[in-house]
Amino acid sequence: MLEDVAARVFEALGLRGVSTVALVLLVSVVLYAHKAASAGRRVVHVGSTAQHDAKVVAGVLALLLVAGVLSADLERGQELLRLGREHLRRARLLQRLVELVS
Repeated sequence: MLEDVAARVFEALGLRGVSTVALVLLVSVVLYAHKAASAGRRVVHVGSTAQHDAKVVAGVLALLLVAGVLSADLERGQELLRLGREHLRRARLLQRLVELVS
């Protein structure tokens, strides 16, 4: 049925010798490329937002350090970074992000 409809559309458009399978394959490739592009845009947007937020937090912390409101404990900072890396490994947040985008 779909083949008959496609054949009529091809005749109406004046296309000859076009394989229905080839056309379906090309349309599938176009749709897949569109889906991949939209997923890529989402990942770029999330990355851009995270980068902006990190810059803002770093700027605010730098201002607080300069103003003397905040003091830096480097050992505690290293411990927090280590704990954060361990948590990321356990939670596999990157894998979850990829699954969310897909």
